[in-house]
Amino acid sequence: MKEFRLDLWKPQEYTYEAAYGFIPNVHAYLHDEDSTLRKCMVVVPGGGYCMLAPHEGVLPAMEYYRMGLNVFVLTYTNDITMCVPLKRQPMEDISRAVRLIRKGAAEYNIYADKLLICGFSAGGHVCASLCTHFDDITDPDPELNALSNRQDAAIFGYPVITSGKYTHIYSMQALLGYEPTAEELEYFSLEKQVKENTPPCFLWQTVEDDLVPVEN
Repeated sequence: MKEFRLDLWKPQEYTYEAAYGFIPNVHAYLHDEDSTLRKCMVVVPGGGYCMLAPHEGVLPAMEYYRMGLNVFVLTYTNDITMCVPLKRQPMEDISRAVRLIRKGAAEYNIYADKLLICGFSAGGHVCASLCTHFDDITDPDPELNALSNRQDAAIFGYPVITSGKYTHIYSMQALLGYEPTAEELEYFSLEKQVKENTPPCFLWQTVEDDLVPVEN
């Protein structure tokens, strides 16, 4: 197995106020025994936009790896203090990740047109934000912006989707702050944002979930 970390942003590109030296990144788990082209999975852990749950990163990544995929685990912007709303930053992190991985498709031995994402809980919201708003994200790097940031399919496990009645309120507070505008709530209530070009998605949830209501 070939492992490495790839930072998503150059220091001057990343301006989230509460980063304190953190740079969003992906950790790669690639098959290195041959040059076989493989599908690619980007795994996106949850954690209420306050942290990243370790068991929702490496564990599913290893399952996909054993299935023959090359895998990246995304570490996106989050804030345990909930002092600075994240706004669009996690969505822009995953968009940059998709573009960077596509740029390196030949080096990573992956099909550029078979790039999948799998997100859990708030990580599902990050993935679904890209699914519905990918064409609304401009990358500041012109070379990367020329590459598609639309994933080819997505899997959501017990995802936060809505900002409405059944939302996971702490995720929304970390993302949008305590006084979001009506426009922000509408934009990130992703069940309202599905379009004809939204990638195919598979969603699953258990009725026993007492954190993210199954109505999501």
